[in-house]
Amino acid sequence: NTGIVPGTQSFTQEWILDPTSNWIQFQQSDSSGNLDQVREANTVNEITEISLPWVNPTYDAAGNMTLMPQPANPTVGDDGVYDAWNRLMSLSSVGSPIASNVYDALNRRASETAAGTTRHSYYTSAWQGIEERVGSSAAADRQFIWGLRYIDDLILRDRGSERFYALQDPNWNVSSITADSGNVEERYKYAAYGQPTFLTAGFSVLPASQFAWETTYCGYRWDYVTALFEVRNRVYHAVLGVWISPEAFPLPSHAPPMPAYLNRYAFDNSNPIVFVDPDGRWPLFIVTGIIGAVAGGIIGGVSGGVRGALQGGLGGAFAGAGAGALRGAIAGGITGATLGLVAPVIAVAGIGGWVGGALAGGTAGAIGETATEGLEIAVGVRGTLDPWQIGTSTAIGAVTGGTFCRPALPGTQQVTHWSPAGSSPTTLSPGMWVQTGGPSPLNYVKSGTLEQGYPYANALTQNVPRAALANPPSWEAPKALLGQYIYRP
Repeated sequence: NTGIVPGTQSFTQEWILDPTSNWIQFQQSDSSGNLDQVREANTVNEITEISLPWVNPTYDAAGNMTLMPQPANPTVGDDGVYDAWNRLMSLSSVGSPIASNVYDALNRRASETAAGTTRHSYYTSAWQGIEERVGSSAAADRQFIWGLRYIDDLILRDRGSERFYALQDPNWNVSSITADSGNVEERYKYAAYGQPTFLTAGFSVLPASQFAWETTYCGYRWDYVTALFEVRNRVYHAVLGVWISPEAFPLPSHAPPMPAYLNRYAFDNSNPIVFVDPDGRWPLFIVTGIIGAVAGGIIGGVSGGVRGALQGGLGGAFAGAGAGALRGAIAGGITGATLGLVAPVIAVAGIGGWVGGALAGGTAGAIGETATEGLEIAVGVRGTLDPWQIGTSTAIGAVTGGTFCRPALPGTQQVTHWSPAGSSPTTLSPGMWVQTGGPSPLNYVKSGTLEQGYPYANALTQNVPRAALANPPSWEAPKALLGQYIYRP
């Protein structure tokens, strides 16, 4: 921010993290007062102690936070009750009920009851909330329209005769809402880990939203009853900066080898600037543009060097490599950033697997090359667009995307069932053991022993609803570490 004048800004907040992304120290000095907080966590990254004055969290045997600091007043504790699927069923404080929840078979919160009023929620197949009704009324209290850029790309919300449009920043945080006139009606700002502050159009602080606005940080639904975030599969506590339940699904095979991925409670690996988590599962990089720039730079450098060598010998090779690397980095950066936006849209549209990956990769390749050639035309390096080069980039993107970027349909999970030699089931049956992470027999566990694929030689792989995957029983809990679940549709 070039508007900050050195020496005029005072210290506000600081976090010190351990290797697995637990906060071990949090310091704050602002208008709300001074805080120098020390935390401790156990070997499974559950918070065991927070220095005064906050309440210390406690957990049940499944790792769910049963006592947590109240977001509005962390010196007071809220008590959480969970079901067998680790879903938050109710929240109370000092014996007084705050809210209770009901879920449908696909793990979505169907209703919330607070202060004697029940709010019913209705969703798209992509788990986007599109309507809410209150009590027994058949009329919609709120309706939502979502865009195609991202699963939490909110266009507008209707409430009675009131309509507001959401404006979101590159991390999908809603920064303000506008009326039909285009005038800003309310603004929002966030702490580093997402706790919202509501502001007037003139940036004055409000005690709460004037319009009961709920879509805020990262496009998540902020529950103004509990002051927690509902993020599809899990609930996020922004004041603590952690999920209140552990990640139940195994680490995806594409995850980078980072110690932070060992922490099943950390929100966005405690780095919400470069990670995004739209469904309460493992976080994803949002810096695909950087990855694409690096890859594009390498590929462009090699291809440019070859062209230069053919045209001008050794000197031409070095010159061509430099120019090719720069152009490749630009094209790859645009392509990678585009892929990061296109892939979720393809998944929301219901196109997954290699077909979805090829479509996303081909689209990103075409846009990346066209945009790069447009820049070259603008600076006088090129006269016109090259259809042949655009077509080549589209084909390369389609092959690459179909191979390495296969969008999973929202709410589904690819699983494999390994059957003994001589048995080849054609469909999954209730009670079958299934494995996530792709059809690799090396991960299959039988009675706690790694079997190396023998004699389980036949694989049946298909996509199933995530809600149909049940955790192993307690005596076979180690299986979950290698992605083993029981299929219970």
